[in-house]
Amino acid sequence: MSHVRSSLPQDHSRQFTLIELLVVIAIIAILASMLLPALGRAREAGRKINCVNMLKTVGLAEMMYMSENDGWSANNLWQNTPWSYFLRDYLDMNSYYAANPGKSPRSLGLKPELRCLTTGYGWYGKNKYTVSKRTNKVKDASILWFYADCYDPYMLVNEWWSKATVRFNHGTGKGTHPRGRANVLMVDGHVEDFSNSQKPVNVNGFSRMKEFNPDKNR
Repeated sequence: MSHVRSSLPQDHSRQFTLIELLVVIAIIAILASMLLPALGRAREAGRKINCVNMLKTVGLAEMMYMSENDGWSANNLWQNTPWSYFLRDYLDMNSYYAANPGKSPRSLGLKPELRCLTTGYGWYGKNKYTVSKRTNKVKDASILWFYADCYDPYMLVNEWWSKATVRFNHGTGKGTHPRGRANVLMVDGHVEDFSNSQKPVNVNGFSRMKEFNPDKNR
């Protein structure tokens, strides 16, 4: 007895669908590998812009403080009361202090809304020269460093052992100091960014540079 083979066509649609799915997944993976770095750079660019805006907010607070205090800049007591406390009325810090009773202004740092999103640190460091000075009358206000990305309310530049060292993290992320860049607020109110290699240096130390202390020898 002969057997008759079925001549009905076989359904290969499931096989083709699986192949197409794998192709789509591969394309998505390739696109993701191309887009994710760009998205990361865009996010960091946004964080850098936010940091610039926060520094300008601090600068504006200083301007208002100086206008009401005969041109004197806010104080910044070492290991004691930081500059943010003296600018509390202009930076809306009072509610932040009230919500954290029992903690010192130094231990609290800036309120989170004012912090740099890249570094995550609680401070911007202030140039020691500008503390309790009539900084609205200093020489070279457009190049004199006022505040910068820092871990501490004080600003240092070339002493890498200190927490007060300017932090160069922008563009490379937190923990990459000093391979990134740092935002710096000048006394005249504008913000510039510097790499570690671009910061002003002098064989006599940073405190003798006009960018940090215009009263010293250049």
